[in-house]
Amino acid sequence: MNLFQKQLGILFTMVAFISSSFTLLNETADMPKPITQSVDTNDRGEQIRQTIILIDQNTSREDLIHTCRFLAKDNVQLTFEELEIRKYFWRLLGKKRIARADGKILLPDGNFEAFKAGGIISFRSIEITYTKNLETEDYYIEMIEIID
Repeated sequence: MNLFQKQLGILFTMVAFISSSFTLLNETADMPKPITQSVDTNDRGEQIRQTIILIDQNTSREDLIHTCRFLAKDNVQLTFEELEIRKYFWRLLGKKRIARADGKILLPDGNFEAFKAGGIISFRSIEITYTKNLETEDYYIEMIEIID
């Protein structure tokens, strides 16, 4: 094996190693990790889809991006004016997590609700629940719960 073949082999190995460290956003996944959806029937016989968005210490930046894109397909906007991601312990140690979130959820009919969580001490979770009447296409924000 000559020197050129060795260098080519090393180059190929380095490119394969570097490209394998990148994570691609899985656009084909049906449901992002932070979202749970269920369909139920109300007392008038109409189907209601309930969507729960749970943002907590296990929610990664990529999960949040995937969640926003998934909701946008249904014309629901989850936007953030401020989003701080930092390490857990004195910003030096631990896994990166969302420490502060200042945003809003905007439904297709114009209804919106703002939320703010976190600060010096990170929050535990933000749970946003909204429903869509599949018969009438009406949306309702049910609840935004923030646990510090």
